[in-house]
Amino acid sequence: MTHEERRKRREDIRRSAMSGKALSEISAEFGLDYDYVKKVCRGIKTRHETHPKAATSFEILADLLNTSQSLSEVARKFQVSRQRVHQIYKEACKAGIKVPQRNS
Repeated sequence: MTHEERRKRREDIRRSAMSGKALSEISAEFGLDYDYVKKVCRGIKTRHETHPKAATSFEILADLLNTSQSLSEVARKFQVSRQRVHQIYKEACKAGIKVPQRNS
């Protein structure tokens, strides 16, 4: 992709944001990463929304408590790193929550 094509794509993304589309809609439309679209649209008033990949620690902890999935499987499900799931696992154990031991 040339610099000119990238510039035009950024303009199209901004135009979509100004028309009232949510960032997640724009990222799906253009097939781009949500964070990239957010960066391109910086300074443009857009509909407030949470990051589409955002999973709360409670949702991840619930899966750790209620399933026998590995840390990697839980990470894939919530689209976060395995290290983040392991961090939540360690924090829960440290807080006295009995989380079943599992493989990475």
